[in-house]
Amino acid sequence: MKIMTGKLSERCRRVLAARASAEEMAEGGFTLIELMVVLLIMGILLAIAIPTFLSVTKNANDKGAQSNLNAAVTAATSFYINPQNFSTFKTGNAGTNAIKFIAGGPALASSDQVAYALGTSTPTQSILFATWSASGVCWYALINKGSAKDSFGQVPGTYYGAAKASTASDCDITAGAAPTLSSSGWQTNFSGITGMP
Repeated sequence: MKIMTGKLSERCRRVLAARASAEEMAEGGFTLIELMVVLLIMGILLAIAIPTFLSVTKNANDKGAQSNLNAAVTAATSFYINPQNFSTFKTGNAGTNAIKFIAGGPALASSDQVAYALGTSTPTQSILFATWSASGVCWYALINKGSAKDSFGQVPGTYYGAAKASTASDCDITAGAAPTLSSSGWQTNFSGITGMP
């Protein structure tokens, strides 16, 4: 019986060793199911991350364009003080090196460009600025220093507006022609503008 027990235990040891060796080989890689689960998780994370990234990029583009227009408004307001009109407002004498002024447009916010058009009154009491954001929006700023509605259709004050624009050339502006704005129309600040893509 001792011989049989010895053979049986030797046989059990071999079977257990073989099983352990087979399990070690099976644990050496990932199964197809495990790989599919990992890919599914990665897909879900990307579905969440990409729209968030695009939203942040759009907001950054829009804020850059708005910042350029605020700088243009500040420069034009400073320029207006001495001659009391915008008639001689030009690229070289606008009072800021940060913004590149372009008569009529198109202007790209990413290049710190702002297009401008003068009102048609004499002397010129109003000026319109525009710049295009890569988010597909043309942003506008209008200053009317006169005593009545200007050729752009606004009463005295400083106004901001926006319109959807596929390309920068959609933001071209001309003297005395009011742009077609979003449903928000002219606002006294950018935060009042709604309905943009």
